[in-house]
Amino acid sequence: MEFISPFWDLLFFRCDLPEQARLMRVCSRIYRVGTTDSRMMHRLKIQHRRWQARALPDQTPEKCLVMCQKDGYWLRYVHYQTPEICQAAVTQDPHALKFVHEQFKTLSLCLQAVRQRGSVIDLVPRHLITYEMCRAVLHSMDSYKAFSYVPEVFRTPDLCLAAVKRSGECLSYIIPSKQSLRICKAAIKKSPAALRHVHPENLTEELCLYAVQLDYCALAYVPREKQTRQVCLAAIHQCGSALNYVYPERQTLEMCRSAIQKDPQNMLSVRIFDRIDPFNASSL
Repeated sequence: MEFISPFWDLLFFRCDLPEQARLMRVCSRIYRVGTTDSRMMHRLKIQHRRWQARALPDQTPEKCLVMCQKDGYWLRYVHYQTPEICQAAVTQDPHALKFVHEQFKTLSLCLQAVRQRGSVIDLVPRHLITYEMCRAVLHSMDSYKAFSYVPEVFRTPDLCLAAVKRSGECLSYIIPSKQSLRICKAAIKKSPAALRHVHPENLTEELCLYAVQLDYCALAYVPREKQTRQVCLAAIHQCGSALNYVYPERQTLEMCRSAIQKDPQNMLSVRIFDRIDPFNASSL
């Protein structure tokens, strides 16, 4: 059972209704093989839809339109699609775009779906993707990962800048050659932790200093060779606990003194005991 667990959903969707019912019973008795509540409810919903579709063999356009207006996923079971039915399904659920037949996947329909849910651009045929559609992804971005579906050819400096202003984590999907100082700063301003996504070739002391001034925790993402006196002290002046992120060989008496003055407990982060008396913090 552990062997088939990664393919459980694929197996479930390929089976007919009686087999699905048997799989559901087996699944409920197997520990940790696709038995999470959310996945179980998802399978029950799929099975319920298939039973309903089986009970409606006479699919008229009117019935299909009503069903797709209630649940866009119903488009999967519609035998004869029309532009109106596809429009209703995508309006109700943008992810229904994956069930739309190719001849009905128009530019306007795809743009509408992307405006509702940015990640749906992954379902749009490559030849229909436009720059306007990529801009729409940023305004309806349900997750920063939606930016990863934007084709590289459309990732202009302006689009990349707009993306990192929405979510600093988008910087992880921008290739090093397009990581300009302006884009990196905008990403770090939105999320100081985005410093970890800056390519080593583009990482400067200026960016490191900018990040730790916004959030001392960003010092954890500053590489050893970039932990200069100025960068480390800027983080420690914010919070003495930042000393814990300073590499031992980069620690100085000045840093340790500043951290301990803020909180004596930061003595535990001092790594230069060979140069100071660890039992006398006042001697620093």
